[in-house]
Amino acid sequence: MLQQERFTEALRRLDLAVDQTEDRLANAAPAERPTIEARLNEAETLLNKLVPEEARDQAFEDPSSELGIYAMKNAEIAARYRQIYFAERSTNQGQDRGIDHG
Repeated sequence: MLQQERFTEALRRLDLAVDQTEDRLANAAPAERPTIEARLNEAETLLNKLVPEEARDQAFEDPSSELGIYAMKNAEIAARYRQIYFAERSTNQGQDRGIDHG
């Protein structure tokens, strides 16, 4: 859940930054707009350097994983939990019935 909360918070902050930037650009004096636009272009250039636009587009087009990002790890944890849970449950059910689970 922590990862989902962090993602949601990051998305909220990004939305806020975009809204603030749009407001600044709309309210900026004509002489200030080139400076703001230059900073936005710098940010876009940095983003494209870190994650090229083609890679971002591909990530949106790829099908999502059926099992999730940490599926193998989660499946292993769940399998161990089931094994322990059902072993304890079968042992507890047989206790008062004279069944020896050895």
